[in-house]
Amino acid sequence: MEKRKVVLVGTGFVGMSFAYSLFNQGGANELVLIDVLKEKAQGEALDLAHGIAYAPSKMEIKYGEYDECKDANIVVITAGIAQKQGGQTRLELVDTNSKIMKSVVENLNTTDFGRIRVGIGQPENKRDMINYVIGKVPEEEQKILQEGVNKATEAIEEILKNGIDIAMNKFN
Repeated sequence: MEKRKVVLVGTGFVGMSFAYSLFNQGGANELVLIDVLKEKAQGEALDLAHGIAYAPSKMEIKYGEYDECKDANIVVITAGIAQKQGGQTRLELVDTNSKIMKSVVENLNTTDFGRIRVGIGQPENKRDMINYVIGKVPEEEQKILQEGVNKATEAIEEILKNGIDIAMNKFN
């Protein structure tokens, strides 16, 4: 059987939503959960493992450390914090989460890995870039955003089906 190992970094709401979707769709035969809160990752892995009998395909589920990423087919990073209500600006949230992402990449001990980046372009009216990135998407730009999300989804599917080199040739 072909190994399809997925490592998930971040077991918060977004990460576990991804994990449950992967579990229910049978997209991998090994899932490793990593979180700075090791007990949370362990508990989530145990909870998921209880449902193995009902999964569409056999899957090994465990919690682990960053060394598990070495032989993973894909590493999904959902690590970050939610915005604190009533006391944290979106700029402060971006600053905090960018530090978390930097820490994750440092823990991987390499930058030699394929990445999927979804570009945002440049603001047409020369708005401040930070506000452009984290601000509300104007109604007239929502269709363009959805097209970008759809294209990114297609790229991810292509990577999983045919590998990153073929996907890069198709989407770049």
